[in-house]
Amino acid sequence: MSALRVLHLTHAHPALGDVGGVELYVHALARARGDLVFTRDRAGPRGLRQQDGGGYPLWIAGVPSPKAPVFRDTWSAPEVAGMLWELLRAERPDLVHIHHLAHLGLDAARLCAEAGAAVAFTLHDPQLLCARGQLVNRALEVCPGPSPARCGACLAEHLRARPSLSAFAPLARRLGVDQALKRAIAAPPPGAGALVEIEARNAAGAAALRGANLVISPSQQLADRVRALGAREEIEVLDLPLVAPVQPAPEPPPGPLRLVFIGALIPTKGPQVLIEAFGALGEARAGATLTLWGPQVGYDGAPGFVSALLKQIQATPGARYAGVFDEAGRAAALHEADVLVAPSIWEENSPLTVREARAAGLRVIASAIGGIPELDPQARLVPPRDPRALTEAIRAEITLGRGRRAPAAYPMEAHLRALEALWADTLDKVKRAGGSGVLRPS
Repeated sequence: MSALRVLHLTHAHPALGDVGGVELYVHALARARGDLVFTRDRAGPRGLRQQDGGGYPLWIAGVPSPKAPVFRDTWSAPEVAGMLWELLRAERPDLVHIHHLAHLGLDAARLCAEAGAAVAFTLHDPQLLCARGQLVNRALEVCPGPSPARCGACLAEHLRARPSLSAFAPLARRLGVDQALKRAIAAPPPGAGALVEIEARNAAGAAALRGANLVISPSQQLADRVRALGAREEIEVLDLPLVAPVQPAPEPPPGPLRLVFIGALIPTKGPQVLIEAFGALGEARAGATLTLWGPQVGYDGAPGFVSALLKQIQATPGARYAGVFDEAGRAAALHEADVLVAPSIWEENSPLTVREARAAGLRVIASAIGGIPELDPQARLVPPRDPRALTEAIRAEITLGRGRRAPAAYPMEAHLRALEALWADTLDKVKRAGGSGVLRPS
């Protein structure tokens, strides 16, 4: 398998400043094997360029985001496709492993097959099935599944985006009416043309999923969800490794409990639920502290979320926002804590933060949603979006006091052996089916 030529596709990369779980996983995989990686730079110079990704070749499609984007720009990227085709024809990979197609275009999978490569997907989230990426609607409720009506309600603002309207955006922001304008644009139900756009986007995502030679899900829950939606039957479940070693935390000195939240400050991660729950402890807090780490990023439909959350944190005794740590600060952030809290309200698949917390020996309080329960069967689980239940879970941990549990292992070597076995089996099936190109699932 060492001679297997693999190209990984991902929507972002640490070399461009993006350090989410998917980006770090792809980086770790490529570094371990010396594979090729293709990504998109939406802010840099235009054109295809190559650089060292950190021990492997990184190819970057420089395609700036449109100044006046329309809905099709969120799932179709012809200029990126042209650069990917150029790379595919030059490098001739045996297999392309797709990790995320946001900003790359949903046609990428078809292009890879047409270039003669086998195509594998890892479902890090439901992006192929949901334009918003998390199967969560604008009311922050878990969506039953894509449909023109449901998608139309979520995407109305984007479906009506026009260059002519974008020209008014700077003036609307200066006047403080930009959010009111967006609500007015999104208010009417989508028309026939908008529904056609939604159906085209959903069909492109479903076609990419159905046409792949291999589809992997890190959690059984997401695999079952995809099957229940009728999107794909054959799905391999393969847990993810740690992207970098995490040393077990030393036994802490006596003192009040220390809780930590690690994740982007977005509503679906649930930091607002956590702050409400922690603040409700009152005197029962008993000196316990809560530290929140994570980037401040925008979230579609919640423009003022971060500023409101930061004010809420400042007003909550014992809570603090600590910013973003780098790789060197990851261990310190974990080792200072006793309990990781993961209060997500969307169906988390296999969150890196939970794996890292378990590897460090931290206890975990988490929402009973998505793949979290199977990732940490010993976690103290609470219903999502339930601050009262979360308060009681924190109170129980305060009663237990400081302390660690036995660390868990998520070795990259074992994961690579399992992944390479899946690749080899897939390529063998492609060969027996008649060579390169798309292998239709049986």
